[in-house]
Amino acid sequence: MRKPGSLKPQDFKDLTDEELHDVKIEGIVGSNYWEWATVEEQRRERQKKKVSPWPHPITLFLTSLAVIISSLAFYFNFIRPRSDKNQDIDKVAQRAYLNYQAAVTNPEEAAKAIKADKDFLLRYQVTVTNGGNTPADSILPKINVVVDPDWTPIMITFPVEEAF
Repeated sequence: MRKPGSLKPQDFKDLTDEELHDVKIEGIVGSNYWEWATVEEQRRERQKKKVSPWPHPITLFLTSLAVIISSLAFYFNFIRPRSDKNQDIDKVAQRAYLNYQAAVTNPEEAAKAIKADKDFLLRYQVTVTNGGNTPADSILPKINVVVDPDWTPIMITFPVEEAF
C-alpha cells in the first residue's frame, strides 16, 4: 500500500506495479517521481528477465584484451620511433619477397675455352626481382661462389656492398 505524504526513491521498491503506474501517471514527465518510477520499472524488468546490470566478467576481460591488442598494434604500426634495428627487421621482411636469378652471359666463349682447355672469364648476370608488394629500397645480393677443386680460378670480382 502506498504511504501517505511525499515519496522518497527507496519507497518505490515497496509499491505494487499498479501503484507504481499510478504514481508515474500522476507525475509530470521529467519530474523526480517520473524518473524514480521509470528507474524502478526498469529494475523490475531486469529482475524478470534475470539480466545483470553489469556484463559478464569474461566479456569484460575479452573486451579489455581486445583493446590492449589493438592499442599495441596501433603503436607498433604508427607511433613507435624508427631505429636501425627496426629498419633491419623491415629489410629482412622485404627479402622474403625477392627472387634471384643467375645466368651465364657468355656460354659460347666458356664452352670454347673448356674444349680448348684454356682459362676463361665466366660472366654472370644476376637478376633480382621483387615478387611482392613490399618496397625494397636497397638490395645487397650475397653471392657465394663455390670453386671446383680441379680448377683454379683466375679472377672473381663482385661489387662489394654496392646497392642495385
